[in-house]
Amino acid sequence: MWILRHLLVLLMHLVLGSVAQRFSNGYYYQDIVNGNGNENGNGEIYFHKIRLHVESPETLVSAVQGSNATLPCHYRYEPALSASAPRRTRVKWLWQPVSGEGQERDVMVAIGTRHRSYGDFKGRVRLRRSAPGDASLVINPLQSDDTGRYRCEIIDGLEDESVTVQLKFRGVVFLSPL
Repeated sequence: MWILRHLLVLLMHLVLGSVAQRFSNGYYYQDIVNGNGNENGNGEIYFHKIRLHVESPETLVSAVQGSNATLPCHYRYEPALSASAPRRTRVKWLWQPVSGEGQERDVMVAIGTRHRSYGDFKGRVRLRRSAPGDASLVINPLQSDDTGRYRCEIIDGLEDESVTVQLKFRGVVFLSPL
């Protein structure tokens, strides 16, 4: 009988792990990998009515090539969490060119104070973090091919939410000769 119970728990982990990561139903599932003491010893995941919200006050940011730009992204929990229970929230920024062709490309991934930037964004991007929940992306300096659609994805346990911000250049943009 205990074998059947453990197989059922394993099956539930597989189903929750593959479905809940891509489907946001507005609830937070505590991830036992974080080791926060929320598991009951049977490998079951506790269910909490905590909602992750990801927002951007601006969906369109315009800037001048060569300057810097801040793409706003903020997250919060409802109800608000206590400061004594820090979370291992992962911030991921992705980019898709203006043409919309091709898949999104990774710009940056951050957990806590650690971060990693990718491709042409390496060494030119950082998170602003001016307040708790601030995951705004700062790009400095802006290059001619940085325009496009940026997506800020916040991942906490099995829940993820995202918001999209468009970056465009204002004024005249001169492309350098090849």
